[in-house]
Amino acid sequence: MKRRTILNRIICALLTVLLIIELIVSLGITLLKNTICSKEYIEKELVKNNYYEITKSEIEDSFKYYVLQSNLDDNCVEGLITVEKVKNDTLLELNKYYDNSKQEIDIDPIKQELTKRIYDKVENEYNNSISEQEKKDIETLVKVIVKNYSDNMKTIGTCFETLSTLSKKLDKIESREIIIAYGITLFTVVLISIVYVYGTKNKKIIVNKYHAIALMTVGLMTIIIIIAMSIAVNEQAIQIFTKGITAVIVDIIKNIKLMLLLSGIVMFTVGLVISIIKNIMLKKYLR
Repeated sequence: MKRRTILNRIICALLTVLLIIELIVSLGITLLKNTICSKEYIEKELVKNNYYEITKSEIEDSFKYYVLQSNLDDNCVEGLITVEKVKNDTLLELNKYYDNSKQEIDIDPIKQELTKRIYDKVENEYNNSISEQEKKDIETLVKVIVKNYSDNMKTIGTCFETLSTLSKKLDKIESREIIIAYGITLFTVVLISIVYVYGTKNKKIIVNKYHAIALMTVGLMTIIIIIAMSIAVNEQAIQIFTKGITAVIVDIIKNIKLMLLLSGIVMFTVGLVISIIKNIMLKKYLR
């Protein structure tokens, strides 16, 4: 009897370790699939953090820099791009990597409008005829500005590419396989109960300390990791590519941390409740 009890404890301990791993994997997959691996989530984050407005302002400021360097008034580029244009092109980049869209950003309207504005400015306001050399200079300036816009779109595209790569790897895990993984986790929970009940005198105690240990371990680990990250990482100091991208990424990090923290608290609380219930039931059956 004593040998059987020891064997049951060893089996329960091993199953508890397995359950901890399964809970961590399940939590990670669920969190990733509902955040950075979700196109809809990214779209909401872009709107929430005013990405389009911030990016439009940043790009326009860079346009003004190039124009002023060429001794032209910066009103040549005011309103050259709109928030709607930035939004449409950003979503084109998003669709390119998440949906394998082949549609490319159209920069010709920017090129044509800017060329027209500069020609009008030089000919009408400065009362100058445009020489062949000036035409070449204007063409060069327009190319630089248009390339600047294209590069800005490619920058956010690089971020989408990185996230979509992870998303595609997770997508290879079919929904059926995820359900099976969750089923295995549930089976492990039930198996721990069976083994525990088989090795104890109190056959009616289904919830036990091993369930509590698994939940409290994962919960506590999650809470500690989030606290450590909050102490070690200064989110306000993060700067990635542009202000718009930084705002989105910082907010995503905050959201993931909050979700993990809440998950950790819930798991730890449930484990604690199970532990209390188990002790109450144990006292009841020992009377």
